[in-house]
Amino acid sequence: MLFSNLQVYATPVTGYSWGSRNITYQNNGTNNVYTNIWTHARDEWNLSTDVFLKAGTNSKFTAGNKSDSGVTWDGFAQWTTSIITGNYSTMKTWVNTYYTAQSHYTTDHVKGIATHEFGHALGLDHAPFGNPTVMTPNTFERNSSGTLIDGRPNKSPTSWDINTINVIYNNNFASVQSDEPVLDVPDNVLEKVQTTQKDLKINHYSWAIGYSTLEARAHDADVIVSGMVKNKLSPLIKNDGETEEAFLAIGGSYR
Repeated sequence: MLFSNLQVYATPVTGYSWGSRNITYQNNGTNNVYTNIWTHARDEWNLSTDVFLKAGTNSKFTAGNKSDSGVTWDGFAQWTTSIITGNYSTMKTWVNTYYTAQSHYTTDHVKGIATHEFGHALGLDHAPFGNPTVMTPNTFERNSSGTLIDGRPNKSPTSWDINTINVIYNNNFASVQSDEPVLDVPDNVLEKVQTTQKDLKINHYSWAIGYSTLEARAHDADVIVSGMVKNKLSPLIKNDGETEEAFLAIGGSYR
């Protein structure tokens, strides 16, 4: 379902959910290790919230793993949604074994990534680093001195996450439903989507490393160019004419 009253939730929400509390996903883990991490993530949400995730056959909601050294994410959720109905149409969640096989990733880190991605699959969005939630966007954070610290200390659903999921999926959530889209979509894009009835595709990443400062980024990049950018452009964000600071990091292990 699609919501307009987003500010009532402790953990940010995507604005979308499944149309039922009973949700079947397809566990495509390539071995017992990765099958088990998705089972663990399922149990984390089932045991703490009012939803019921069940492994089965469902090509529209899959959970798997793959190795990709050319990206900077260690977890990934991609979904399509109907801007008309407000429901998820499809959901794909991944763990990137290129990162999770590295020595600084513990089993708890990998389980936390899978639990985080299932949080997206249930309707939760990213929350800023430091918030008491499993939905912080980075598995690790690089601080200004170059040290890697835990970017997601909460690797299980917290009270913020649990309460938000239960509000989304309780029997009365239809009372706060709105027929108006909550995304700030330009009128021409919205009109095209509504006319063609096409779904929107959205990607969310769990980043292997997050950086809070330019000094932190400098540890993983050869060159950083900083400047000002006017008029950010996005197909889903109206051109607001604001000027913002931006940077370009080049080379090193920073991609």
